[in-house]
Amino acid sequence: MITNIVQSMQINTINKELEYKCYILQHLANIKKAYILYKDFLIEKLELRDSDVRVISDLVRQHDDSKWDLEEFDAYRKHFYPTLQENEMVQDMKDRLEKDFDAAWEHHYKNNPHHWQYWGKDNDIPNVYIAEMILDWIAMGMAGSKIKAYDWYDQHRDEIQVTDNARIKLDETLAALRELDNPPVPEEEPVVEEMSAEDPLPVENPDDTNESNNNVIEFPINDKAESIDDIVTEEVIERTTVVEEAVETVHVDPEDIVIE
Repeated sequence: MITNIVQSMQINTINKELEYKCYILQHLANIKKAYILYKDFLIEKLELRDSDVRVISDLVRQHDDSKWDLEEFDAYRKHFYPTLQENEMVQDMKDRLEKDFDAAWEHHYKNNPHHWQYWGKDNDIPNVYIAEMILDWIAMGMAGSKIKAYDWYDQHRDEIQVTDNARIKLDETLAALRELDNPPVPEEEPVVEEMSAEDPLPVENPDDTNESNNNVIEFPINDKAESIDDIVTEEVIERTTVVEEAVETVHVDPEDIVIE
């Protein structure tokens, strides 16, 4: 019975260790993804030189290596991925686990210059580590919380104690990152419909009067007329008929009538 309980606890511990290892590996993958996405942006905003870019590439490959160290791994795992038994420990044991985690966290930031705590509030942070710090925040946002780096920074800005120079770089770079992620939506231009050859011509309002229209010759439109030639032919026929009727009425010689 006791053997079964011990084996069950060991299996639970192994499962939690695997979960934590997966978390670390996912974070490292997100760091590389963030570097690919925002490398050019950081080069421009932080005015990084070619030598800086080579340093950052190495930092990305070595990012958070200390999390695998004995000084960090077990304490971090128990803090973020505790087993059922560790959650049910008495308060004294929980307090001890918290002290172990505090020691592990101190070891972590003292061995990783991409954390602002490494520098303190009196030492300026080199641009390569500001770049890695921002990549770290971006990668964290790619995980479960989904919070953007600039939003996280806004929430914790007052807690981050850095030099004025580092503050300006962080403020400006993260503000530019917000704009990059949220470009302004262009205003929609009014749509102008193009007329095709099949569209009917616009018809003027018959009630509109304009002196300039008084001299316009209007041809009577016959439903049977299929072209402008048909309309002109009908007009000539009509005028000829009028002349012939006038000749019969007045008995005038057709040769004396002039058609204007």
